[in-house]
Amino acid sequence: MTNKMSFHEKIFDSPAYEKCAVKIVEFYFDIIVARVARAMCRSNTCGMQLLCTVTKLPRKQVSNCLHILIQHNLAVMELPSGSHPTYNILKWNVLYLMRRHNYVHHVRGEMGVEAELVLDHLLGAGWASASQIIVTTSTKLAMIASPDTGGSVTDYHIRVRNEMSKLVEQHCILRCSSEVKQQSFHQNCILPTLQDDDDQPRLQYIFPSDILDLSALKREVESRICSNDENGSLAIKLPQRTNYPDAHILWTINYDTFHLHWRNSYLIRTVTSRIGTECGEVLSALLKSTATTLQDKWQSDLYVTTTQMRQSLPHSNHLDHCLTLLENETGGALRRLGIGGGGGEYNFDVATYVLYLNIEFVAKSVKEKFGSNAARIFRLVQQKSMMSGEVLAKRCYMDMKECDQLSNVLLQHRYIFVHDLRKPSIPSYNARDLLYKANFLEVVRMMARQCFVEVYNIMQKRELLFAANKSLMEKKTRVDAILNNIRSAASAEQIQEVEEALSQTEREAISKWQKNQEDMLTVIEGLCDDMFLFELYLRYHPCLDNPNTGRRTQS
Repeated sequence: MTNKMSFHEKIFDSPAYEKCAVKIVEFYFDIIVARVARAMCRSNTCGMQLLCTVTKLPRKQVSNCLHILIQHNLAVMELPSGSHPTYNILKWNVLYLMRRHNYVHHVRGEMGVEAELVLDHLLGAGWASASQIIVTTSTKLAMIASPDTGGSVTDYHIRVRNEMSKLVEQHCILRCSSEVKQQSFHQNCILPTLQDDDDQPRLQYIFPSDILDLSALKREVESRICSNDENGSLAIKLPQRTNYPDAHILWTINYDTFHLHWRNSYLIRTVTSRIGTECGEVLSALLKSTATTLQDKWQSDLYVTTTQMRQSLPHSNHLDHCLTLLENETGGALRRLGIGGGGGEYNFDVATYVLYLNIEFVAKSVKEKFGSNAARIFRLVQQKSMMSGEVLAKRCYMDMKECDQLSNVLLQHRYIFVHDLRKPSIPSYNARDLLYKANFLEVVRMMARQCFVEVYNIMQKRELLFAANKSLMEKKTRVDAILNNIRSAASAEQIQEVEEALSQTEREAISKWQKNQEDMLTVIEGLCDDMFLFELYLRYHPCLDNPNTGRRTQS
């Protein structure tokens, strides 16, 4: 992809991430793939021989697992000159698996059902050619439209092609390299690489409409639907053709486009909730005004003139007041650079505002755990970067004993740290005052690890509950299937007799289990949002002049 992220790998060097990542891979694939993923998590680079030794699996099985991981953009293969290939797991991408429904939901809200099914196919397959996507998605649409008769093809393939073209134009999906490389670890495994040509970056987003054989695609969809009618097999699961004209052009999801949209939405939503709706509209206009001129969409420094803002918001009567509020309430992220004839220029630093939001999030967590005084201490240490215990007590308007107790609690839980002081040359019997310092990067890593632990515990709990209620859920599935088959022809007494196969106690147990599942999914979604906020901080951390206070060092 064009946007490269330099993450701090130390956040993943923990047993918490390894257990969480393995559990996620096991949930979405199987336990064999999870064993290979565990071995890759424990080493930065792995060769085939090392993976076979650690996992105790045959070479062919390890090759198949690597193919699955690379196909779903969870791992990459490197070919050093003169040596055997090595494999690295993409650790952030493993966490993206938990957001699959978010990607699909976003596309459906923005573009409709056809685009949703296209993205859902890519998320399930990893990559695919346009013809494969069009055939599978058109078949699904036909089956949904008329499940009894198998549906009519009509113009489904045209509609899917148009929606896929829109997804490419909006950079939601991108094109893999047209030069498909045959990988050495598997004779029948074709693994494309993402196009990374700086001279022609726009090739990623050119849809090959001219080489699609629409008539052949329509016949393929019709044959699949006819096969479904005659044999009763599911048409969308029939073997895919591989001789399409565009078989060498594969497409995959572009995570950066979704994450950039979510970043803007999150920044606007926080400004709206903290300051006001009109200020949120001003920030939205600022982001849109600068988006068209940026080469790197993730750039931190955004510049806009007041004239541009007035053109974007012609009906805003309080633009100057909103800009002043944003200057004061965003932690120094927005600042005015000068006063010219058009009202001057403004600079919005995304990195500083992301840092401010992360500090406020952690401070809220500290307040919930240890109280408002502890949160006040945490904020003050982060603001000043380094403070002595005596000065900290005075600035927080607390007595020395209470301040020391709360500071020790925060120190114990690694929210603040102690600065190492040189030992005096002459021994002194007087107790020295501790000097507290901020290290917000370490705090973010600690909070992220807590999220990994919570995600693992919830997924483990889901598995245990599912195993405990497996027989009951299978019984419910059988009863529902019988009811669906006889509902149109059976009498009310017969339907009631089938429904009574489940007792009232069993129905209550099923309802309780379903509610627990929904609650756990809600918690996982909240943890994904928290990790996305931490991910934004780690992405923008290199852009900060001061990693604890942002670009403006507080005096």
